[in-house]
Amino acid sequence: MQTRMKGKHNVGQERSEVGAKQPGESSNRTTRQDKSGTTPKQCGKHSTTDSPSMDEDTVTPGTAPTVGSEQSQDATRKEITQGVSREPKLPLLSEHRIENTGFNARKRGSSTESQFSCHRENSPSGQTELNKRRKLENSDDNAGHDQGFFTPNLDEDGEQSKHCHPIIDSLDPTAANQAEIITSLQIKCREREKRIDDLLAMLDREENESRLAQFRHEKRAQELDHVRRLLNRPRSYSGSDLIKLVDDLNFEIQQVAASLVDLCRGGTVVNGGTSVTWAESTAYVSRIVGSAMIDFLQKDVPGVFCQFALQAGMAIYCHFLIQAWSCDANAAHFLSKAFAGVQNQNTPSIAGHWRALTKATSKYSRTGYSELVRATEGCISAYVVHVLVLWRRLNQHCSGLAEADLIEQVNSGTTEVVRLASQLDKVLGLEVTDEEWMVRVSVQDAIFDEATMENASENLASSADPRLILCVTALGLVRTIVEPASSDNEAVDAPVIQYETMQKMKVVVR
Repeated sequence: MQTRMKGKHNVGQERSEVGAKQPGESSNRTTRQDKSGTTPKQCGKHSTTDSPSMDEDTVTPGTAPTVGSEQSQDATRKEITQGVSREPKLPLLSEHRIENTGFNARKRGSSTESQFSCHRENSPSGQTELNKRRKLENSDDNAGHDQGFFTPNLDEDGEQSKHCHPIIDSLDPTAANQAEIITSLQIKCREREKRIDDLLAMLDREENESRLAQFRHEKRAQELDHVRRLLNRPRSYSGSDLIKLVDDLNFEIQQVAASLVDLCRGGTVVNGGTSVTWAESTAYVSRIVGSAMIDFLQKDVPGVFCQFALQAGMAIYCHFLIQAWSCDANAAHFLSKAFAGVQNQNTPSIAGHWRALTKATSKYSRTGYSELVRATEGCISAYVVHVLVLWRRLNQHCSGLAEADLIEQVNSGTTEVVRLASQLDKVLGLEVTDEEWMVRVSVQDAIFDEATMENASENLASSADPRLILCVTALGLVRTIVEPASSDNEAVDAPVIQYETMQKMKVVVR
């Protein structure tokens, strides 16, 4: 204890002497040196030892650090006070110190830093060396794994070392593995893109089907609305009204035929004629009323059979207009068969609604029905001209009548006939009733039936049995009666349709 106290007393005396020699010098540096716990001799350039007392592990307990001679201390103190800048000769760390890590290395770093703190401001090179040493010691601390932490080291370029830990080395793939991984990812990407494309295509199909279903739904809604209006609409025509419409049409047909015959009978023989040939007229008339009518026209001097032939042609064309289901012949044939099936499997009310809806869409459209009416007018006019040509050439009647005048008369008569036929057609086609009403005509050579037919030529009737029909001259009207299927008779699995005659057709019997 006395030795230590003596040392401290000497140091304090030396500090007072230095302060007396250089009163202008700052005392901050001396204060920092005292706090570091080192002697001026240890900070000087002329240190004769490697300072074994710096390592706390090598200090012998119970001994105090020795102080150098007063001359060396005075020289060192003089160099510091005069501001002479000398680089301190740093003691080299041994390999043993570089290998040691942990707590002792940190203490050595702090001790070394305190030893050379006196030269940080006056010696730039010393500060640089000190920074290098700190960096080296810090790297030694970071390299240790004694605390259970792993911090990757940096290589010379400042990048993280790739081989810094065995676990990371095992996870790091080689170039070949990287290529395989990239290829696998590309394949998965293409598969997912294909899956996305398939899903998008499926979505488009679903949207198209949805739009189509929406369109069908709107169409069905319109049809149901139309049916609702038809059901709520009261019946416009009674049975007597329908009979009257048929009678009006038959009367108009008879009047037009009679007026045309009178027109041809009153003409004079002048050099006139028509462009229609005999062969064309014969073929046309035979197709409508049969070849038997040609023989009667050759003997018809007064024109009675000519009028019958005209009435027969106009009645047949009007029947075709009223009973047609569509402007297209193929569609009309198909719908006619379909309606027969509907009648056999459903009640008359359902069949009537089906007929009204079907004809409203397939036949009575604004443009289609107008074309059908014009086509009917043209066919009737052509037929009338062919009949008149055959009759007047065979009997030398009206050969001088101008063709233009004849066609004008024919067109004016047929237009009114077609108008009445169209009116009857719309009533029978669009009227929703519990029974079906239809117009009827007879075909050539059919057997005469008194229940449904009326002979229009009683004075020309023959005694042949059976009596055959030559031609029809007026339309008939019938009403359907549907009898439900009998549950007792297993063979009858459909309702039975019968026809009730409301207006007899007029025919000419051979």
